[in-house]
Amino acid sequence: MELFRLENVYLKLEETEILSGISWVISQGEKWVLFGRNGSGKSSLLQVMSGYQMATRGKIWRFGQEDGKSDLRELRSRIGLVNTWLKESMHPGEKVLDAVISGKHGWVGMYAVPEPEEKKEASYWLELVQMEDRAERLFGSLSDGEKMRVLIARAMMARPEVLILDEPCSHLDILSREFFLLSLETIANRHPEVGMLMVTHHTEDILPFFQYIHMLKGGKTFYQGDVEKGITSEVLSEVLGVGVEVIRPYGRYVCLVKPGGVSFISY
Repeated sequence: MELFRLENVYLKLEETEILSGISWVISQGEKWVLFGRNGSGKSSLLQVMSGYQMATRGKIWRFGQEDGKSDLRELRSRIGLVNTWLKESMHPGEKVLDAVISGKHGWVGMYAVPEPEEKKEASYWLELVQMEDRAERLFGSLSDGEKMRVLIARAMMARPEVLILDEPCSHLDILSREFFLLSLETIANRHPEVGMLMVTHHTEDILPFFQYIHMLKGGKTFYQGDVEKGITSEVLSEVLGVGVEVIRPYGRYVCLVKPGGVSFISY
């Protein structure tokens, strides 16, 4: 089943063309990365895909239903979102277990007494992200990395068909990033039927379980396909507009700017 299909999608805001001719298909269970520099159109493309921004032209299908002919609220319930905006929106005085349970209903805060089965399910997701020992802690007492792992569990409470992660590691230190990515990999391995789309501009975030990558440059698709064929020194040098070298220690991708490759004049 197709989760998203975009055909020749454009987005123009005032006189600026943000997205140009984007075509893309994401199918059930696929693990995708959306990659590009700041300002390349990644966030705008996410907004269009999830229905929070209307495309200027082009066709979009979500879960097989054409845009404009379906209930967006129902479709959004099939998408799990993890981002830093949601982290800041959570109630700091809420217990972690309740914060996860509330994700099943799309609430921020608990407005009903949770059922025993809901507590059991929330505990399961917390265990997968290695946060079960924090269940009775207050959300506001957690580190940023711990909060982001709780948000994975919260998103999974609604049993989404696709998990969308918008730059989830952008404010995390190295160790917190690794714990977060390990939690994500655990979800991917235990629930392969769930699609994933992670937005990032750091190659180090891309673990081996990600299969495909969509690279944007100036609002246009530059590359779309297998991760291994896309994350090369040649391709990334074109996408980033500067000479880089990609190395692969321990199966990860590390992108290094070549000496003398960056100057304020060239930038």
